[in-house]
Amino acid sequence: MKTLEVEHRTTARVPQDERFGRARDLLGIWFAFNMGPLGLVEGAVGVTLGLSTVWVIVGLLLGNMLGGLTMAFHAAQGPALGVPQMLQARGQFGMRGASVLTSVQVVVALGYFVSVLIASAQSVNRLFPAISVTTAIFVSIAMSFLITFVGFRLISAMAKVVAGAIGIFAVILIMAMVMNGSLDSTMLRGGDFKVQSFFLVVSVAASWQLAWAPDVSDYSRYLPSTTGSRPAFWCTYLGCSLGGALMMILGALAAATVSSADALEGLHTGVGALGAVALVLCVAAAATMNTVNSYSATICVVSTYEGFRPVKPLKNSRFVALGAIYVLALVLALAGSSNFTTHLITFVYMCMYVLIPWSAINLADYYIVRHGHYDVQQFFMPHAGIYGDWNKRAGVVFLIGLAVEVPFMATELYQGPIAHMLGGIDVAWVVGYVVSFGLYVAIAQRSKSVTETVRSLDPTLAVE
Repeated sequence: MKTLEVEHRTTARVPQDERFGRARDLLGIWFAFNMGPLGLVEGAVGVTLGLSTVWVIVGLLLGNMLGGLTMAFHAAQGPALGVPQMLQARGQFGMRGASVLTSVQVVVALGYFVSVLIASAQSVNRLFPAISVTTAIFVSIAMSFLITFVGFRLISAMAKVVAGAIGIFAVILIMAMVMNGSLDSTMLRGGDFKVQSFFLVVSVAASWQLAWAPDVSDYSRYLPSTTGSRPAFWCTYLGCSLGGALMMILGALAAATVSSADALEGLHTGVGALGAVALVLCVAAAATMNTVNSYSATICVVSTYEGFRPVKPLKNSRFVALGAIYVLALVLALAGSSNFTTHLITFVYMCMYVLIPWSAINLADYYIVRHGHYDVQQFFMPHAGIYGDWNKRAGVVFLIGLAVEVPFMATELYQGPIAHMLGGIDVAWVVGYVVSFGLYVAIAQRSKSVTETVRSLDPTLAVE
């Protein structure tokens, strides 16, 4: 049974004879990856800020739609290039420059891994008090480890099952809360419209989607190279934005029933036994969702090693890296289970700030500068062949992108001067993306080495 075949590829390009599937498979995959209990927690944020439930829902929809756009544009790179998402950064940043970014992504993926792990364990403890959070963490991590160990095919199959089951059930829960009176018109209107709170909700939802960007091609690289860019984009966009919005809106409505940030308690109070079933499904979804985080982290660990130790990776390198990731995640989850919610929003923002310039540079290079033409074999050459070890141009733009975000940042740890002038509204992610994208295009298109490389790969392209 092919679904249970253990994956043997990590960073290597997927050859054409191993490609399979259709673009619409991405819709189910990304819908399912957004179905974990962490989405419920994030959806409840706006309710605790005194924002009316209606405006919370509008903010969540807008944030998921905006963040999903940039995330989904990465989907076309997988079928075209056949390599993991972050490894493709070698085409912009060079072999070692990309390794610095992949090491950052390991931290990001690990952080989300631990957050989802704790949220799912707390859900189990809420349902079955006899099962401690610690025990639930061990059970959840064992489930996701087995799925990730097998690899891509099993992850995809599990995602499709989860997408259908939880998607339908989430809609039923929302209808149940409305029909049984848990959500009346007063509850929905409760609170005010606060500009700062509204933009916080938008930013949290957008950052949730942006944080998926380093994982996108990991799941589209197995599609045939004939898969069109548009189908890959739309199926990824709809799956991720609709899945994220649905789960967050459910969390907001559940929190509104108890007027607190505890969406899990809101589900239990608002729909009783149905809420309990929902949490059980969320725990199953969390195990599937964490396969994404651990799968991505594993690929990035191997890619980072290859960047600084340019040797052929060991046959079992994926399994060694996977084991290390799971041991570290277990230790962090057990150590941080008591206060993770307090730091969740700050962590999500920190991820977003770092990922914004990379995503902007990656998309600008792929779509505007190189028009999707790369010599992928060079990615695996010593010192990354024609792409070199370090690309100073991309590195400088990346650092500038980070720097321009600082005055616009608004977190618990730091608030920039411009964010303070705006009343605490955080627009750093917008500024960072626009500046990084525009500056990279302007500089790269004036680089003789880049234009010559593009012409050599496709002489029909007229690069300005």
